[in-house]
Amino acid sequence: MELLSVSKGTFAFAEKPIYHKQKGRKNLKKNHAVDENTNSHLRDESQPWYKAFQENWSAIEGVLNEVDTSVYKKLLSDLMEFIHEIQDDPAAAGEIPTGIVMTGVNLLDRDILFDKIKSQLEMVTPYTSIIWSRDATNLRSLSQKLIAQIINTPKFNDSSELSNIQCTFHALFDWCKINNGDKTPVVIILPDFECFPKKMVHDLILILGLYAKDIKFVLITGVATTLHTVHQSLSYSAMSKLKIKVFRSKRPIQILSEVLELVLLNPSIQFKLVGKSLKVLVDMFLLYDFSINGFFQSYKLCLWTHFYNKNERSLCCEPGELGNRVSALTSKDTNHLRDELCYESLQDYLGSENDDELKELVFKCSSQFHTYMDNFLKVLQCLRRLTINLPGPPFGRTFREIYVEAVNESNIFETTQYKQAIALISCLSREDLLNSTEALISIWKGGGKVASKILKKLRQHMTSIKIASTDNFESFEDDAITPEQCRDRSSWNKSLQMRTVKLSRSPYKEAVIAFVEYLDERVFRKYLKSPKNIPLNEVFCYWEMSTVLENIKGPLHQDVFRALNRPYLDLDCECCDSTDDAILSTYPDITILYKLHLESRKMINLYDLLQSYLCIVAPERSDNQDLDPELYARFSRAVAELQMLGFIKNTRRKVDHVKRLT
Repeated sequence: MELLSVSKGTFAFAEKPIYHKQKGRKNLKKNHAVDENTNSHLRDESQPWYKAFQENWSAIEGVLNEVDTSVYKKLLSDLMEFIHEIQDDPAAAGEIPTGIVMTGVNLLDRDILFDKIKSQLEMVTPYTSIIWSRDATNLRSLSQKLIAQIINTPKFNDSSELSNIQCTFHALFDWCKINNGDKTPVVIILPDFECFPKKMVHDLILILGLYAKDIKFVLITGVATTLHTVHQSLSYSAMSKLKIKVFRSKRPIQILSEVLELVLLNPSIQFKLVGKSLKVLVDMFLLYDFSINGFFQSYKLCLWTHFYNKNERSLCCEPGELGNRVSALTSKDTNHLRDELCYESLQDYLGSENDDELKELVFKCSSQFHTYMDNFLKVLQCLRRLTINLPGPPFGRTFREIYVEAVNESNIFETTQYKQAIALISCLSREDLLNSTEALISIWKGGGKVASKILKKLRQHMTSIKIASTDNFESFEDDAITPEQCRDRSSWNKSLQMRTVKLSRSPYKEAVIAFVEYLDERVFRKYLKSPKNIPLNEVFCYWEMSTVLENIKGPLHQDVFRALNRPYLDLDCECCDSTDDAILSTYPDITILYKLHLESRKMINLYDLLQSYLCIVAPERSDNQDLDPELYARFSRAVAELQMLGFIKNTRRKVDHVKRLT
């Protein structure tokens, strides 16, 4: 078994199962054979499910690359223009042009952003270096590493490579005299400004200022908080050396909304992440890390789980390829489909052994699902366009927010937000209604029969709203209120309210009410049904929230305790299965020490803990026998892993003791 550390999992294993019985060796060989079969199956790219997975993920990656380019395009172009201006217009003596990139707090994709900035700036100046705070412990190491990146770059083959000790600012000064006669800007990038010690950055700026007369330095820094942090961290002597220009990148929430909108509305991506699984991913993004890359890696895991080893999911493809995919289904695939299909319209074929009839039905339902999803997304765009300008938008201002609400197990038109939105649409002004209707017409242009039918109705209502008058009220008979309508105070108030509404309706109001009723009854309630109610949605939609919580969301404390107490549940190992609380020698080392530390007091003597550990893993060892170095190494590593997991910690009271934290 491969030697693993706790950084890759909860348990630690020995390289050779010294203390395993013969039964354990057989299980290891058996598991190894199963792993080889699984890996060979994973490597088989001819499987239909794998082709469908690749098609969908390639389409998603294409959208990500497009958005990635467009999102950072303005920021990168502004930085390029900034460098060009510095190159053409020499700065004042001792002045350092500084670009501050406002990245925002908790941006985990900062590495990707500044790698793009570095690669883009290398097109203008080859003298570019990037230093992270984790790579610079002091000013000397910081200077050596940034100068080494400039001098020892492989682009300059004529220059001999210098060691880190030789990489000083004086060496850079001599090197620039020979290789940089035209005084091309030398760019220094510090992506995480707040993480650097204040004195280190302060001294670096003063040193750069001394050489700024002969070398044209450009400083690019990433600031996660506010510009005030820079002024607060540096003294006046350092700030006077900087000529600052601020650049701002898009917020991660805006980027996620743009990417998701393009992914969800892309006709070549048939896979849909729906239900609570999508909501969990979005909540993790908003509440934890703001990482676009992390979000779509989780999205990819859901995509892989949806398709893995399920050839019937290959039907999740474009409509043009649906016929070939259905005909390629085997009897095993049709049996899987029978297990998944659970709707009344398909009950006649669930128990049938005729695969041809089932394939015909599956083809029909798949085609209907494609039509449903196209109409669903267009109508959802219409609802968003109508509600985006309402006061306190009920569904938010982005397509992502309204999509999350619409793909739940319940229908969106049954929610209180929808009822509130329909009531507010009737209160819009004539100009807003006409503009919104024109936007709806543009959404439905170029569609099929459903689109042409809806377009015709929208144009009719648009014309009636445009020509309707607000001055001339309709005449109603002044009906007297009968005693039957005034039995109590509530009925009296209700009758008066109905009479007031009836008398105050104008032709414009009637046209608006007719328009809203048409959208509510004939469009939204008809086409915005939840995907859960559509046959064969299991092939196209991913609903399994448990997989998301198990594999993506961080493990809870109870999962760690369960894994350490009963390791056989995760290892699937029969030799570690125990119904009682006995500590077996076949347990992983960290489990043995975890159970032993539960039996100890607040202060744990490491020597006593070692003796207890040896009694379990090496009971045949005598007291006079020397300690095996391998056993001691395993014990030390298990103690370190328990300390890293937060169960024990070192104490200053006694050197040979650790303190129990549980």
